[in-house]
Amino acid sequence: MIAVHEALIHRTIRELGKGIARLDSGVVPSDGGDPGELRTALNDNIAALHAEL
Repeated sequence: MIAVHEALIHRTIRELGKGIARLDSGVVPSDGGDPGELRTALNDNIAALHAEL
């Protein structure tokens, strides 16, 4: 287990949210991946980080 400052978790959640907002505005992954799958992965990561708070 690694100790991470709570502020860093909040910042990471905001940055992941920005990624979702970009997907919602029509930006597509540069690697050609499925935007829907990326959105799902980002949401899963956000939920996991919220669980750590």
